[in-house]
Amino acid sequence: MAPKVVRAAAIALCVFGGLLVVRTVVSYAYYEEVLDDAFGQFGAGRRLLESHAPGARSTAVIRSMVFGGLAVLCAILVLRGSRWAAALGVALCALTLVTTLVTLRHRPAGILTIFIVLQQLVAATVIVLLIARPARSFFRAART
Repeated sequence: MAPKVVRAAAIALCVFGGLLVVRTVVSYAYYEEVLDDAFGQFGAGRRLLESHAPGARSTAVIRSMVFGGLAVLCAILVLRGSRWAAALGVALCALTLVTTLVTLRHRPAGILTIFIVLQQLVAATVIVLLIARPARSFFRAART
């Protein structure tokens, strides 16, 4: 049986995956506001995005579902002691921390900011839990 730290990390990974999907769905609903926040006075950049990437919205939703699914898969495999799943979970969370910091720079709509901050907190929690000493010992003993 996995130690408490690993079980907590698995739960946090599931929450992280869910937040990823929910945040993207909310972004989809606030698409116009997100573009206004991102491009502001640079109208040409917005027109370029809309003309050259008409499928950007649906691609973002699909991408978030894939990454959310990967996070949940990592959570399941982490409970079984899979080292590569723990490494992938840490990588997904670290990548999200970096990309959401860039997103916050554009001052997104209020509800998006809440989801982004929640996602950052959960991602940081996952990283801390998965690199904690009891978790490392568990993964080393599992040898997968």
